[in-house]
Amino acid sequence: MSSRRSLARRFAPLLLTVAAAVSGFLYYRLHFAAAETPAVASPELARLLADDAPFESVLWLASPHQNLGALDERVGDLELYLGELSRLTGVRLPRLPRFGPFALPPARELVLGWNGGGESFLGVARIEPGIGWIARLAGRVAGNPWLAGGRIDAAGRSFDVRWQGPLWIVTSGTPFAFEPSTLAARERAPSAGEPLALAQLRLRHATGPVPAGRFVLARGSDGLEVRSGELPQVVQAASEWSFPGVALWASTTDRGPVGGPGLVLLWEAAEGAIPRVAVLQRGGGRSFRLPGESILAMMGAAEPASRLGWTVRATQKSARREALLMVPWFERQLPRPGGRGPWLGRAGRLVPAASVRTLDLLVGSLEKLPLLPPGEMQRLVAASRLLAPFQSCGAVAFEVWHDPEGARLRLCTPVGEPGTEAEIEESSPSEDE
Repeated sequence: MSSRRSLARRFAPLLLTVAAAVSGFLYYRLHFAAAETPAVASPELARLLADDAPFESVLWLASPHQNLGALDERVGDLELYLGELSRLTGVRLPRLPRFGPFALPPARELVLGWNGGGESFLGVARIEPGIGWIARLAGRVAGNPWLAGGRIDAAGRSFDVRWQGPLWIVTSGTPFAFEPSTLAARERAPSAGEPLALAQLRLRHATGPVPAGRFVLARGSDGLEVRSGELPQVVQAASEWSFPGVALWASTTDRGPVGGPGLVLLWEAAEGAIPRVAVLQRGGGRSFRLPGESILAMMGAAEPASRLGWTVRATQKSARREALLMVPWFERQLPRPGGRGPWLGRAGRLVPAASVRTLDLLVGSLEKLPLLPPGEMQRLVAASRLLAPFQSCGAVAFEVWHDPEGARLRLCTPVGEPGTEAEIEESSPSEDE
């Protein structure tokens, strides 16, 4: 009888851990299935999004397992996808901390703060109470400091892990002491000015193509949107501009009176044809370059033409002709900065399905006749891969405004949503050169 009791005492922790793990897994499957789940940042984590927080970049996620799980189902492998997006845009993201067997902490909310490329790092997840208790118990039994708390040395770095109530806190290389004022999770309705969102991002400095500011990801009336700052109400949304047959367009305008605006237009390519690209520029400077422009110049192609002070260069004469017809519309829609009221700094719109087909044809053509450096080719291939999961979307568009500062990114507009098409005007012989 005593031997049976000894065996029971010996295996009790193991049996308890197994039972807890099974219970936790079933709870996770029932309550953390992949689904779009917006929320409000808790007071403790919301203060990390404030402008005076000690991190250059802060990312807050609502229900990361549910929301990122839904994104993972769409893109296939979220970690690989984010890595490729980071390389393409130059926006460096720290690697999300694992939570035992889970790639992401099964939490109501998660915040990541970092400086530079992650030299100083803070990760805080508000774990569901039942899951947190099971995780700490399993961590103690298994001697796993990631779950139980403690100091870990991995990949040449040191991490400190600790628990404060339901908060699982990971720090590395940061002197910032995170001391939440309230430990208990509180369910609250959003107050005035407090967004119900899927994610929020605060950047103290511009990073690659992304300007500084606080960005909020939420679902609007016509799809998912990221907004920042103040958008002009009296100016037509640039993210709705569309042009016949154009798979992708982008514009940029400098603050000074010289060197802008500049645009690039990419028409959807037919099967087996080289895509048509045009670059438009008003004033001095060059905002965009044609693919293989130096080779085209050597061959006597890409001869520039002008209209109303704009210079147009293109890979083919038909593209140059169509771009010249659009010049009067751009002249009206893109006023020079320095005047009164808001002005458009950057904007663009692409149709994912048409862009993927066109980019794939372009890459295939350039592989046979290399006109671009390897780095540019790799970016074209990466752009096609990143757009591929969103081919069912109508369009992806963005606009960045100045005076006042504001930005908008429309992630997936419905298919068939009408855009604002440019009014094409015939040019007179005296306007074209």
